Amino acid sequence: MLIDAHTHLELLTVKSVPKGITKEELLKLLSRERESLFYGASPELDISPEDLSGIKRPVLLVFSDGHRGILNPPMARLLGRKELVLREGALFEAWNRLKPKGKRLRELLLRALLRAKEMGLSEVHDYVDEELTKAYLSLELPINVVLMPYFKDLPKVIELFNKKKDKEFKTWVG
Repeated sequence: MLIDAHTHLELLTVKSVPKGITKEELLKLLSRERESLFYGASPELDISPEDLSGIKRPVLLVFSDGHRGILNPPMARLLGRKELVLREGALFEAWNRLKPKGKRLRELLLRALLRAKEMGLSEVHDYVDEELTKAYLSLELPINVVLMPYFKDLPKVIELFNKKKDKEFKTWVG
């Protein structure tokens, strides 16, 4: 049994790139799907923003490590960005603007948690902002989740925990 995994679990709330897909198959998938957010592309595919330039609707493709993504020109215009390769903070900023919200986020997050449980995980730790914390706190969690707030969201997240006053939730700042 796996005890813990570092994850950005919210990435599992959007369209997944199938494992073992070729670059050509991925480009066809991105062209025909209605979604704009995709997660899980293998870095070995050697796919670049130029490869996405023929897709007319906005597309953000996040690689399997969750720390790098590429976008096509329509998505860059939508986000007001000049660069087509996003890393870390710039990627998370774009993701936060585009990710599912409210009830849809909660539904998809629960589905992702159940998927993690099916994979044999009993606990994950996840970086969270205020919105994602609210979603987690509203769910009956099927596995343990350690929430690690982004520094800018820390006061609001602690306030949410304090309002919850539930023995199941513990705060630790270190």
